[in-house]
Amino acid sequence: MSSSTDPSAIGWDYGAMLSTSGSTGDSSVFSTAMFVSNSSVNVTDAMAGAGAQTHLPLEVEMAVAVVNADPCKYCDMKYHKARAIIWAFSVVIIPSVSIVGLFGNISSILVLYHQGLNKSSNILLMAMAVGDIFFLLGTNNILDIWRTFYKTNITHDEAKAFYFVHTFQNFCMELGNGMSVLLVVLVTLERLVAVYLPLKFTAIIRPFRTRIAVVVVILIAIFKALWGFIVFKFSYNQKKGVPVIKWTDFFHDNEEFFTHMTGAYDYILGFIPVLTVCAGCILIGVKVSIAAANRAKMLSSGGEKGAAQKVPRNSRTTLTLLSVCALFTCTLGVGFCLESLMTPEQTWKYYIIRYKVTFLLYTINSSCNFIIYVGMNKNFRDTYLSILMPCGVRPTNQKSQLVRTSTYEN
Repeated sequence: MSSSTDPSAIGWDYGAMLSTSGSTGDSSVFSTAMFVSNSSVNVTDAMAGAGAQTHLPLEVEMAVAVVNADPCKYCDMKYHKARAIIWAFSVVIIPSVSIVGLFGNISSILVLYHQGLNKSSNILLMAMAVGDIFFLLGTNNILDIWRTFYKTNITHDEAKAFYFVHTFQNFCMELGNGMSVLLVVLVTLERLVAVYLPLKFTAIIRPFRTRIAVVVVILIAIFKALWGFIVFKFSYNQKKGVPVIKWTDFFHDNEEFFTHMTGAYDYILGFIPVLTVCAGCILIGVKVSIAAANRAKMLSSGGEKGAAQKVPRNSRTTLTLLSVCALFTCTLGVGFCLESLMTPEQTWKYYIIRYKVTFLLYTINSSCNFIIYVGMNKNFRDTYLSILMPCGVRPTNQKSQLVRTSTYEN
């Protein structure tokens, strides 16, 4: 699932928008970007008859160009109402969620670093927090927002700076998206081993192996993120006063390769992770439910002595990480399904759902893990409080002091 496929988040003039692939609804950034060509068309003028006097979201420009500048394709909602909704998502809602997410992920890194990375769970959560930070840094390109909503024409120097900022943020977003998606898969597999093969867990899941897996994930994500530097180049439309993205000669020489790689990444970062995490959540949930039922029977038959038993730390860790996987399914999984199942239409409703609602879901996925950790794991919460209040009250019992060694136990 390519979270960077929102064309309005790019804010570029893509030229004549002549499709070489014949598809406007593919979830891939490269099938979307197939509309690029070296000629240009003033789509804003073509839309003037519909009352659009200002810069349009790029996806609308693309769609209008593809249908020979027929403005009636966007008649399901008044332009100014649609623009207000898009503005709310782009300028208020998504940036607000991102700010909360950045604070939460930075806090998670501080806590996990404080605990040490001697557990596989901690290593995975640390890497996820870093990936989420990269994604959130790339979601809110201030220059893009300024260009799209507040200024229609910019100088060549402004356009060049705009291009480099956009390229860097797009790299961060692609890198973070790839890391977040694949790391949740690793978390799911790690917990499956923990709940179904507890006696073999320490032999199978080791910190060294986990670090190697994280490095592989990072390399896969970096390779995908670097595409923007390889296949796009900067240009400037002097007449319209806007930056222009064009394909590089390297892309034209290797177009078939990039087409195949795009299809491969649709599975690597889309179908496979979503299905794996969904299935893993079900299997882990079933096992946790059975264990909880057995524990309840033991407590009921053990009287007061049994009632004094606490939930094993392994179960608390599993519930915490299961919640992370469930969040992934309910946000990123749902967003991916919307991308894949929605029929492409030249309507405002399609644009808002396909590019703004799904992008908000991806942002929520990268922003809420810290809330899960604090809400569901007492050890994590105690450690976080001890960092915020180093001179304050410390946990008094010996078990609570163990949080200084490791947040999660396998």
